[in-house]
Amino acid sequence: MHIPMRHLVSRALPFLLAWNSVQGHPAANSIDSLNRCLEKSIDNQDALAQFSFEPGFYDRDVNLYNLNVNYTPVAILYPRNAKQVSAAVSCAAKHGRKVQARGGGHDLTNKALGHADGIVVIDLRKMKTVKLDPTSGIASVGGGATLSDISRALHSQGRRQMPHGASASVGIGGHATIGGLGMHSRLYGAALDVWSETEVVLANGTIIRASESKNSDVFWALRGAGASFGIVTEFTFQTYSEPQEVVNFQFTLTSKDSSQLADFFKIGQEIMRGDKSLDRRFSTTAVVQKDILTFSGAFFGPADDYLELNLKQRFAGAQNVTETFKLTWTEHLERLFEATEALFPHQEYFDSLGTAIDFATLPTNDTIDRLFQHLQTQDPGSDEWFGLLDYYGGALRDVETSATAFPHRDLAYLFAVYVVTQQPTKRKSNEYVDRAILEIQDHTPERYLNYAGYGNLRTPTPQQTYWGPNLQRLERIKSVVDGKDVFSTPDGVKPSR
Repeated sequence: MHIPMRHLVSRALPFLLAWNSVQGHPAANSIDSLNRCLEKSIDNQDALAQFSFEPGFYDRDVNLYNLNVNYTPVAILYPRNAKQVSAAVSCAAKHGRKVQARGGGHDLTNKALGHADGIVVIDLRKMKTVKLDPTSGIASVGGGATLSDISRALHSQGRRQMPHGASASVGIGGHATIGGLGMHSRLYGAALDVWSETEVVLANGTIIRASESKNSDVFWALRGAGASFGIVTEFTFQTYSEPQEVVNFQFTLTSKDSSQLADFFKIGQEIMRGDKSLDRRFSTTAVVQKDILTFSGAFFGPADDYLELNLKQRFAGAQNVTETFKLTWTEHLERLFEATEALFPHQEYFDSLGTAIDFATLPTNDTIDRLFQHLQTQDPGSDEWFGLLDYYGGALRDVETSATAFPHRDLAYLFAVYVVTQQPTKRKSNEYVDRAILEIQDHTPERYLNYAGYGNLRTPTPQQTYWGPNLQRLERIKSVVDGKDVFSTPDGVKPSR
């Protein structure tokens, strides 16, 4: 009789003994019991359960996004439905293992690996169905769908769209549950603002439906801090008609003078300072690199309305100007996805850190000058670095801070700095990144929150930094629905004491 290799635990016994002495669990018998339980949870389908002792597990299944942050799960499961997710969570919890879900695996600190060795990862890639009701415009989306999956399905099924980010490979599970910000957020808000109902697996394995009218506390917590409260297996989103046409634009200044780049940046900030009267169809992002600053973005409407913004006149110092008119929605999205994938690191060594800049904390001109002086004159420890500024306001400000766990309702823009290195990132690069954030914060970090999607393991008080005034309510809900912190990361929400 053939015995599957994964059941021959004795072959990996030295590794498992060492592993469990660190984790504080009994050795081989506990591991064998866990593995058998996990296999049973996915109906004994071998391909849906991969274990750390199997050849190729780390490269094939762990698949790090940031190579600086290395953790090894005890197992990664690939369930096909909520029932299997429920069984897997129950199994892991019974064996004292922490659990995290993984969608696109696009997190800057590999949060889906739990920031610890030995957790159970529930990978949702096989749960990515998108179904649109063309009459109501309501879309049901599997928890493992990527932004590319969603945008293409909504277009093909009814020429609809919803607010989301700019990276095709990002998973909706991690994206919407921390906010789901993107180029369309000034017009429609964040992805979580159009999220009306959900199916979620809780820490005890229970499958529930949640919305503002049922299990409302859980639904409130999921919209901003989802990874600490459950695994979302299905989202229900309100969608919108695609715009008839889209304008894309790009204004670039190249200069070796940091003060000229700083002055160019101030133009963009002044445009956003007038957010309340600024057409919500306008959206822009800025990217700063060595000796170059580029504002690019979109206008979701006809060319005549876009031209009323007078952007060419406002960015008169730009040396390179590109304006592309009458794009279709899908043409715009493909351009956006391609540009984002080209910019961001993937499976590389990199360090990054961000901060949320509210309208109440917009930096002064002197602060901007010091920021650009640092970015352009200090050594980042690599030739490959960039700063990213995503401008928001608009519809985000229509919602009260306490309406969801997501606290960033007065958000003017997110600012983040990335340094990509060929080898493990060294302290010089860490210090460059940290100093850049301190500069734009005018060396008063206590005044600022940060978006959970721009997390950094060096953040001293991450929970307060991510959720600010909403943290205490989150901790109370956590105590009720996950008091043993099954869905755990060091920077996640913890049960109230």
